[in-house]
This record gives sequence, structure tokens and C-alpha cells, in this order.
Amino acid sequence: TLMRSSAASDVYKRQDMDIEQIKQEVDKRFLERQKEQIELFRRYAHRELGPYISSDELVRLDRYIEYYALQESGSTELTPIRPQKLKNADLFHFGWNMAHYFGRPKQEVVPWLKSAFAPLAELEDSYIKGKLYSPQTRQFIIPNIADIPKYMAEHDG
Repeated sequence: TLMRSSAASDVYKRQDMDIEQIKQEVDKRFLERQKEQIELFRRYAHRELGPYISSDELVRLDRYIEYYALQESGSTELTPIRPQKLKNADLFHFGWNMAHYFGRPKQEVVPWLKSAFAPLAELEDSYIKGKLYSPQTRQFIIPNIADIPKYMAEHDG
């Protein structure tokens, strides 16, 4: 019986290793998907905000998007970006698009928006929350977009 229990424990060890490998593989795939998701949204941000902010600000925006996507706390100490020619509504829509794309509650994007963009810093949270989505969105430079991957497939040259 000693021999049999030793063989059984080997099987369990192998199963544990297999489970561990599967977990690692799942984690790896999840991180790869997350990275691709962040990358696509960054390309969208470059397309939509790039013309209105400096190259330094664009680099910072990339980082800020990553903070948001990964839910990292670094996002509370952001150096605000000062876009040129964009209305507050454009920035609200950008925030809605980001929250929607990453599948997060829309109100959670409000503190991020206030930290990331200088023009929004002094506005009331409730005011911003009420303006994230606009039915007349096409009249703005940055409209609300429900399907960023589709939008980018149509507009990414």
C-alpha cells in the first residue's frame, strides 16, 4: 500500500502543477488582452486629443489612461493636461467613452477627469456626471462613441 499511496500523491502533485500552469496561462492571456485593450484606447486618445495637446501631455495622457484602466491609485496625483480648442463637453464625452470602453461605472471616471484635465478641476462632480453623455453628440469635436474598436477600425489608417 505504501507504493500505491506514493503513486497517488504523484498524481495529485501533477494535477496541482497542471492547475498552476493553467492559472498562469489564464493570467498571462488576461494581461495580454488588457494590454491590447489599453493600447487600442491610447490610439483612440491620440487620434481624438492628440491635435489639441502638447506631445508631453500626450505621453502623460497615455500614463493616465493606464492608471484608469488598471485602477491604479497613481491617478490622484496627475499633472493636469490643458487641451486647446476643446470644450468641456468634449472632455466629458472622452471620459464617458473611456468608462464605457473599459466597462466601468460612468461616475467613477469623474474624479479621473477632474485630475487629468485642468479645465474640469473646479467643476462639481454631479455637474460633470450629468454631462458625460450627450444625445446631440455629433456636434462636438469628441462625440460619445459606444464602440471604440469599431470606430477605430473605420478611422485608423
